[in-house]
Amino acid sequence: MPITGHAGVDSRCAEWPPGPLIKTDAAGNYIKSYLASDAEALNCFVRYTDPYPSLGAGADFGRLGGVSGVPAKTSAKVGTNVAVNGSAAGPPRFCPINLQRLYGKTAWRTVNSAGVRVSGRYTLTATPAYRGKIPYRVELPACNQFVTSTSKPFTITGL
Repeated sequence: MPITGHAGVDSRCAEWPPGPLIKTDAAGNYIKSYLASDAEALNCFVRYTDPYPSLGAGADFGRLGGVSGVPAKTSAKVGTNVAVNGSAAGPPRFCPINLQRLYGKTAWRTVNSAGVRVSGRYTLTATPAYRGKIPYRVELPACNQFVTSTSKPFTITGL
């Protein structure tokens, strides 16, 4: 059954109506794209119910923060540090960011952590532990309204 209401962002949640009139699909789903600048704003949804409208202020809208990571060098001597620089879209300011290394075929384990700066940039440190190609990836764990996301895997060759 479709639901009728209004969806709003930030200060629009304090006004009436908080946004344009919308209708959900038959399953009750409403899909909307938001600007990156709205990522940390309050989101609200006012649903028409009888006898009074009900407000879903601060509703939980999971956002995907895109993550990228690039090593400063693609090969290094075993035991030396290699900077891994990247950015997180959103940006998820002050959220933790993890560098993960692949153990075996499926187990990703965190080997270094840092915080995302206000600019959305971060720097992590990889230290090749053995000779050969070592797969790494960057993970943005669930933080505030952002859901967990990871970068494409990349390799650093230990020499």
